[in-house]
Amino acid sequence: MGEGTIENKFYKLDLLGKDGTVEHLMDKELQREFVDPRAEHGFNGLVFRLQERLTEREYKQLGEIPMQDVVIRKGASGPVFSSLIVSGHIEYICKFEHEIILYSKLKRVDFHNRIMKKPVYPKETLHYAFPFAVPTDYHFWVDNMTHQNTYKLDVAGGVMQPDLDQIPGSIRDNYVPRHWVSISRDDYGVLWSSADAPLVQLGGIHTDKYLPWITMQDDNWLARGWLYSFLMYNHWVVDVPIAQGGNYLFRYSITTHGPEWTYNSAHHFGWSFMSPLRAYVVEGSQEGKWPESARSFMEIAPENVYLTGFKSAEDGDGVILRLYEGAGLATQAAVNFNLPGKKLQAAIACDARERNGSPLKTDGNALRVPLKPWETTTVRVRTT
Repeated sequence: MGEGTIENKFYKLDLLGKDGTVEHLMDKELQREFVDPRAEHGFNGLVFRLQERLTEREYKQLGEIPMQDVVIRKGASGPVFSSLIVSGHIEYICKFEHEIILYSKLKRVDFHNRIMKKPVYPKETLHYAFPFAVPTDYHFWVDNMTHQNTYKLDVAGGVMQPDLDQIPGSIRDNYVPRHWVSISRDDYGVLWSSADAPLVQLGGIHTDKYLPWITMQDDNWLARGWLYSFLMYNHWVVDVPIAQGGNYLFRYSITTHGPEWTYNSAHHFGWSFMSPLRAYVVEGSQEGKWPESARSFMEIAPENVYLTGFKSAEDGDGVILRLYEGAGLATQAAVNFNLPGKKLQAAIACDARERNGSPLKTDGNALRVPLKPWETTTVRVRTT
């Protein structure tokens, strides 16, 4: 393989030598290309737009400033993961280093993008571009107009489709997904997650586009799988610093799939990327032998129920669990405890302020919790 190619059993990824963007992302299982060659910007490309450029002597009106002096080199190469590293700069304004990671056992591509940026005072915007080759196959008719949509967003208390699930006049230039964005058709698609930059723009860069200018009549922007991560912006006159500089890390992850994806697989992907398993080193010698091959102190079923909080009660009376139903299904959750030396004594439904409500049914070290579609519920648990 060349310096700009990385491959595992799931993907083959090729970079463009001129700017280090991803030219090809081939899913080897699906035999499908996921980078859209028609896109305005390169995949994982840093898009820097500057309205005025301040030099020592003058201001000059500019558009986009390209990535320059790009160098591609091999990064890590081991049994767990391998990577490519792309470095370069944009004029005097910022340097960047992108690490693109493939894992030997995970069907996932990670991007660790670092920016070392100087503060500048002219109006600027920064985005990372992710133009996926996933054209929509979903059409619906609203208000005498054909709408097209290839996106679903994980939002607080549900999953939304942009435009379709919005009230007239609500914002369409930026969205804030929690853990993932789905860009999917019936037969294939992609899941995308951002750990550090919450704002996204869909179908193109829509900065400073407001209703009625950004509508479904605006080139059917939701029909394109072009996702932009919105990093920095100083056009607003409030709430943001006029000059933004410093060292930043923006982490992204994607996975591709065939027709089998579900909300549960999307949640597991997004939550595992944004809340990875943490490892701790226990210092000193440890006596004895662990008697079991594996153990979890709590197991929850079915798979559409998620533990979003586990904490000591504010009043000291037991512990507090928060459970979320993530697939839009009325569900009876089963929570099984396996705490050494502890037994389940009682479980009580609470409100969000941890005020007690009705007792919940328990059976030994197990309890049952009814959940409505998309509901988050709070439970107080007492043990002996």
